[in-house]
Amino acid sequence: MKSNPFHLRTALGIIAAAAALSLTACSGQNASEPPAAETSGQPVSEQKNDAGAGSVAEKQKTPEEAFYAAYKEGTSDQDKIENMMSRITDLDWKTYRELRKDVPLMDETLGYLYRNRHMIKPEHYKAVFSATRNLDGAGSESYAALVSELFGADKKAAIHALSVMDNPNRRQSVIGMIAYGLSYKDTKQVKDEIAKWQADAALSSTEKEIVQELLKAVDHPY
Repeated sequence: MKSNPFHLRTALGIIAAAAALSLTACSGQNASEPPAAETSGQPVSEQKNDAGAGSVAEKQKTPEEAFYAAYKEGTSDQDKIENMMSRITDLDWKTYRELRKDVPLMDETLGYLYRNRHMIKPEHYKAVFSATRNLDGAGSESYAALVSELFGADKKAAIHALSVMDNPNRRQSVIGMIAYGLSYKDTKQVKDEIAKWQADAALSSTEKEIVQELLKAVDHPY
C-alpha cells in the first residue's frame, strides 16, 4: 500500500511545528532567568564599613583635670612644676577642689607650689597670676604667700607679668595679694626695698604705675 503524499506532508508539518514550539518555549524560559550577580571577589565582611569606628570620642579633660593630672604625675618635682605651670592659666579653684572631696586638694596643691616656688620660672608668672578664680579664704592666704614670694624673687618679672595681664580686675586682685603677703614683713623695710629697686630698674610707664599701685596696697593691705 502506497503512502498518501498529502498525509506525509501533513505529518511532517506537524512534527516541524511541534519542534518550533519546543524551541520557542525553551528560548523564552532562558530569557526570563535573571543574569547571575557579579561579585567583586572581596569578602562581604570587608565590603562593609566598620560602623563602630570613631563613634566614641575620647573624653577631653577639663583644665582643672589636666592640672590635677600634672600634679599627680610620678615625675621629678621640676618636671611636675613645668607641667603644672603649662596648665594653670585661668584655673578655677572651686572646680579643682571638687575633684577630690576626701582631701583639701587646693590647700595641698598650693602648699606644694609654695614649697617648690624656686622652680617656678619668671616666664610662668603671668600664668600663675591669672589663676585666682574662686579662691576661698584659706586658698587666698596660701596664694598671697606664693605670689609675694615670687615678687621678691624677681621683681622685674612680676611687675612685667602684671603689666601684660588682660584682665584689669584680676591684676588689681593680684597686686592686693602680693601686698597682703608682704604685710607679714616690716612695711617700711618693704617699701624702701621696692623704692630702691625701682630707682635702678628700667621700667615702662605702665610698669611704673603698677609699682605705685603696689606701694599704696602695701600701706593698706587689708
